[in-house]
Amino acid sequence: MITDTPFFRDKNRSIDKIKILILCIFIAFYYSSAQSVRVGKVEAELISENLTVKPGSKFLVGVVLKIDTDWHTYWLNPGDAGLETKITWQLPEGVSHSDILWPAPKKIYLGDLANYGYEGKVLLPVEISVPDSFSAETLKLNAVVDWLVCKVECLPGRASLTLDREVRNIEPQSDLRHLEIFQKTRFDQPLRIPDWQFSLTANDNQYLLTAKAHDELLRNLTGAEFFPFENGVFHNAADQNFTRMESGFSLNLRLDPFAVSKPDTLRGILISSDGWRGAGSEKALLIEVPLTTETGDSDPSLLLVILFSFIGGILLNIMPCVLPVLSIKILGIIEHSGKNSNDLLRHGLSYTIGVVFAFLALAAIMLILKAGGSELGWGFQLQSPEFVISLTIFLLIFSLNLFGLFDLGSSFSAAGARMEKPGGKNLSGFLSGIAATLLATPCTAPFMGTAVGFSISQPPLITLVVFLFLGLGMAFPYLLIINFPAAVKVLPKPGSWILRFKEFMGFLLLGTILWLLWVLSFQVDSSLLIILFSAFLIASFGTWIYGFLQKPYNSRIIRFSGLFLFLLILLFALYLPLSSIKANENSLAISGSRNDNIQWQKYSPEIIQKFESDGERYFLDFTAAWCLTCQVNEKVALENAEIAELFREYGITPVKADWTNRDEAITRELGRFKRNSVPLYVLFTGTEHILLPEIITSSVVSENIKNLIIKQ
Repeated sequence: MITDTPFFRDKNRSIDKIKILILCIFIAFYYSSAQSVRVGKVEAELISENLTVKPGSKFLVGVVLKIDTDWHTYWLNPGDAGLETKITWQLPEGVSHSDILWPAPKKIYLGDLANYGYEGKVLLPVEISVPDSFSAETLKLNAVVDWLVCKVECLPGRASLTLDREVRNIEPQSDLRHLEIFQKTRFDQPLRIPDWQFSLTANDNQYLLTAKAHDELLRNLTGAEFFPFENGVFHNAADQNFTRMESGFSLNLRLDPFAVSKPDTLRGILISSDGWRGAGSEKALLIEVPLTTETGDSDPSLLLVILFSFIGGILLNIMPCVLPVLSIKILGIIEHSGKNSNDLLRHGLSYTIGVVFAFLALAAIMLILKAGGSELGWGFQLQSPEFVISLTIFLLIFSLNLFGLFDLGSSFSAAGARMEKPGGKNLSGFLSGIAATLLATPCTAPFMGTAVGFSISQPPLITLVVFLFLGLGMAFPYLLIINFPAAVKVLPKPGSWILRFKEFMGFLLLGTILWLLWVLSFQVDSSLLIILFSAFLIASFGTWIYGFLQKPYNSRIIRFSGLFLFLLILLFALYLPLSSIKANENSLAISGSRNDNIQWQKYSPEIIQKFESDGERYFLDFTAAWCLTCQVNEKVALENAEIAELFREYGITPVKADWTNRDEAITRELGRFKRNSVPLYVLFTGTEHILLPEIITSSVVSENIKNLIIKQ
């Protein structure tokens, strides 16, 4: 063919070369929007994790510094000498950027000095946020990077870098060339692991950082080193004396002899070559540990904690939330006051077993959920709308029993003889003990906060022992009274009046239901309450059927059918609200975020960090709607003009940490004070803080404010 002549073959080759050249130019243009700049010992380049940008999205860019051998640049805290690398951005209107997301540095020794920085190649990532309204076809990023690179001598460097990315309304396309370095930098970012518990104490010239963990793998770390965010505080080159302990490790952090001030909170990262989540895992861990200043913050002995838990359990009987529980206890004593001593002993022991069983069950559930990563505390079950709903229906049925609508338990024993059978009495006392415990958990008695807070940080066996003695303490007064014949003889004899007394106690339980509905209104959407009222109606109808069919003259089959039908209706009544739960999105006003006298600020870790960094005074109120002790304290001690005036006079900002719904940030903040229960009141004065007792009055608050501030 004519086109197969040498002329045409050469011409076709030329055309192919031109096509390849054009394609190379296009690819080079597409990928060369970022150019590297070499200044002295450093080559700098601005890169992106994506090839395209979508409006309304966030993505990472970063400055890559390629540093010559034996030279280094610096971290945000450069150490004993040097300057941190800085990036100044020029971005289109509406586009914003984060601070540098610093990867973990290394310690670089220079004689007796130590610096924190990077060698070789490092990516300093920054998150870019593009608004939904961004309409340009190209996103132009301009950054001016300033660094200091040192060996023995130091050389400053500056580079102006640019990066253009096409804006397309599709999912961004990753830049595979830079995938590996962005993945490595993400791996080098500090972790936050809630399983570790840190404490910090100080003497004249050093801080002692102690770390505890429940995970056996993490207890076997062979080393760790602390890198502070704050410059000029610690002796950077000093050995930190890593010491292994049974449950973790400790570090000795020597203060710089020329330090101007001593921080009251330790902020920085811990680096361990072992990995914080096991071999091959991330090596940097972000920590923020407040300085323990009170001598009483050290862990008490186990015997003392057991004593506290027993006394706290006893005092739990006189807390305000126990009023509904008293109906269960008083009825138990009165109904058995005419029986012999053996009957009373059996009833008292069955009640005690029920209380202890409920406390141990709560402890076991807390330990299981905590092992799964949940942050829990005393009264955690009332943070669950499912539990509150189930409890209200249970109390409704129990109150209907007190009103005589049906006789609880007659289907399990011979009609008319339930109270004469030991099994019936034991079951009644056991169930009463469980109910009493569940209704008492909204309160925290004196001594309880210390005991429960200590137990949660200990191995599971110690936690169970502490909760065991809490249960024994709560049951002790009842067991003591019921086994003293002289005390029992003082009680009135059972008679027809007891029916009226039961009905009166039923009204107390209905009042408890109203209180639980108030708590529930802060946890779920208000429309669920109508569904719950429907469930109340259905459950009441079921109890009416059960009471009608359980009559003594009915056959055993009819009575059993009535029980079966009652359980089916009860399950349906529970299913209706539980399947319709929708979280309340407006929970700012939970348990009174404001009142006429005091304007409370809502708790957040950021606001606390700001107050402490600025040295401001504030009053932190840990509370919950389901905590009756908290509500009584607020009405009696806090919601008055005297306390409001003291807050204004001394410049104290009131902050409310509301724990009605589960909030892991608040749980961690409670753990900072070795507590995991409410109420807790903490007064901060910038350099010191003090814990107020669980039961407070206006005079208690006033005296603590004046004494602590005058002492300064």
